[in-house]
Amino acid sequence: MSKVSTLVDCSDSEAVECLNDFVESIQNEISVGGMIPFTIPADVIAQLVKNAKTMFQKSYEDFTEEMFLILPESEIQKKRFNKGIAKLKSDDNEDKKVIDKKAIKDTRGAFMLPEKVVSVVGVYEIGGFEGEAGWGGMLLGKHTGDISLQNLLYQNAYDRSLAIAADTTAYYVATESFLDISRQIFQHPITFRYNRLTNNLRFLGELPRKDVIVDVLVAIPDCDMYNDDLFRRYVIADCKANLGRVLGTFNYQLPGNISINVDQIANEGTSEKESILQEIKDMSGSWYIMTF
Repeated sequence: MSKVSTLVDCSDSEAVECLNDFVESIQNEISVGGMIPFTIPADVIAQLVKNAKTMFQKSYEDFTEEMFLILPESEIQKKRFNKGIAKLKSDDNEDKKVIDKKAIKDTRGAFMLPEKVVSVVGVYEIGGFEGEAGWGGMLLGKHTGDISLQNLLYQNAYDRSLAIAADTTAYYVATESFLDISRQIFQHPITFRYNRLTNNLRFLGELPRKDVIVDVLVAIPDCDMYNDDLFRRYVIADCKANLGRVLGTFNYQLPGNISINVDQIANEGTSEKESILQEIKDMSGSWYIMTF
């Protein structure tokens, strides 16, 4: 097993093979197919790949996919989910209040999400007036019969008053816009925090009572990640910047008194990295940035 393989799930042979192939291609790119007699060790490139992956997942929307997870009511009703919060207790030796160390470890409202979850966009309780889940068929729902699009159109479709049908369609669009705003105002909010390092989703304040839908962004498979041109360019640029830093530490000269333009290598890598980061920033929508 190579050192490269230790940076991915070793049980996933496809992921290991993809990483090894990607690292090898980066080495060939840096050495121009072996024409330049130096390159970067495979384990160093693999570490740079890992660092770049973390950065891209935070800032590049193509590196995550939106998915919906369900937190079943059976988990919510468990005792550990509803335990009390950390509290103060009287010190036996002195007349003062101290934090109960056992209470600090309480897991009230905490749920561990899968490791691949990068961010939590929203949390919705089924039937709790959250988003569309609790509004169907109600006064402010989309399927209320009195303002359905079919009723508005068909009442004028057969009496040659299509102009009125056009007006009612505009009325329907305006009404739907109003109802959408109303749903956002009246929906019962669920306050939460998600930590990417621990994958811990914690509910704050009032806990849900029924099934909960969690809207999440999940990291794409590594093999798909390596096919992205921006990611490949960024890793190559990062390798050049690090290679220039290492070569600049020593007085290195090729046979035949051929010197190495270290500054050009380092500047090329740094400039390319800045260009890619700016390109990602320009492409990323504000909705994606708001999730982090």
